[in-house]
Amino acid sequence: DLEDVELENRILRVRGKGSKERIVPFGMSAQQMLSQWITANGLTEGPLFASERGAERLTVRTVHRAGDRASRRTGLYGTTPHTLRHCFATHMLENGAPLRVVQEMLGHESISTTQRYLSITTEQIKKSYMQAHPRARSQD
Repeated sequence: DLEDVELENRILRVRGKGSKERIVPFGMSAQQMLSQWITANGLTEGPLFASERGAERLTVRTVHRAGDRASRRTGLYGTTPHTLRHCFATHMLENGAPLRVVQEMLGHESISTTQRYLSITTEQIKKSYMQAHPRARSQD
């Protein structure tokens, strides 16, 4: 809903399974696009993205189809919302986000769910080793 978007702070309130609420930040380009969308559609309340009829919110299936069409236009096939979620989490971890923060953003109840969900890359292992081990850069 529009009420769940804090444009100035670039934060969304998201409700997941079991109506659990979590806070998810978004970037400046998303802020600009959302601002333009809200203005162009004259939104003041209700669903941020509504069906063609305008009164109902989009279904999960409609969002999935729209994502699938957009993926195919870029030459990607088999991309699902789960794939995008996995990529998001992997990029966050690869760039140093703490596992606990990623867990919160994904809305996982247990940290073990987040650990199973993500794989640590070889590059991340090497980077951690080089940063943390006392003999990683020494000539000894």
